[in-house]
Amino acid sequence: MTKLVIDPLSLSQEFPDASETNSVKIKLLAQVVEYDNQSAILKVTRMVNMPSCTEGDGGQEDQIGISGVSSDEHESMKSRELASQEAPGSHRTLSVNMFNVINSMTAEMTYKGSAVSLIGFFNGESFNVVDCYTFNPSFTMLKQDIQTIMDVRDLQALN
Repeated sequence: MTKLVIDPLSLSQEFPDASETNSVKIKLLAQVVEYDNQSAILKVTRMVNMPSCTEGDGGQEDQIGISGVSSDEHESMKSRELASQEAPGSHRTLSVNMFNVINSMTAEMTYKGSAVSLIGFFNGESFNVVDCYTFNPSFTMLKQDIQTIMDVRDLQALN
């Protein structure tokens, strides 16, 4: 079963048992920070409006803050966006080697701020991409859409 991940920096925490012999198939929703043409490295981070899995336990308290539509929360998201634009090296990123899928990449995938979906395998140390595409991030703006993503993320495999 493919596991949905919305925080690229939480891969090691979410899959502590992943290894070369026990890799995990992952669909990663992320935002592009930078793309290096020379090395085919795509740097991604958590989308601004998605909850962070590295803070708290990911419970309802963590979700309410980002999924509400109050002006205070909206201002908070805007200030985080501005901070990331003013200090581009200040936020943490996941570097993903895109060499295996470079032929299927579109120019949109290299633009800073693009929303991307990366499908691949995590082996405990690196994320090996097998498919990639951009998507319209507007579906992640509404409270019910974010809740649906969180619900899908928490689904367990039927054995």
